[in-house]
Amino acid sequence: MGEYLILIIFGMVLGLYLIRVFEKTQQDNVDKMVDHALDLYKKMTIPLQCEQGDNNMIYCYDNNTNDFVCQGKDIEEIKSNFKARYPNHGSYIIHESLHLFPEAQLEDDPTDQEMKEKIMEMQKRDN
Repeated sequence: MGEYLILIIFGMVLGLYLIRVFEKTQQDNVDKMVDHALDLYKKMTIPLQCEQGDNNMIYCYDNNTNDFVCQGKDIEEIKSNFKARYPNHGSYIIHESLHLFPEAQLEDDPTDQEMKEKIMEMQKRDN
């Protein structure tokens, strides 16, 4: 009788251990996917630093490399010119340049942690 009790307890402990290992593996896989999505977002998104030029023209530069990206007289023209030049990329205007666009809606730039949380939330919602 005692042998069966020991086997039952051993089986329960082993089962709990295997469940923990499986959960850890699943969480590691999700973390890798989130990190990959975040890296892809960073690769495909250009932060724009803008400056006012002559004739109300606004010039936009890549904030990471200082390379010229596009220009326009207002936000809509800049969006259009950006999409024409970089059709497969997204962009955002850094806070320091937002004063040039009083009609723009302000949102805080997400931190890496906030972006990870949002991706995790989207994944949970989709599953």
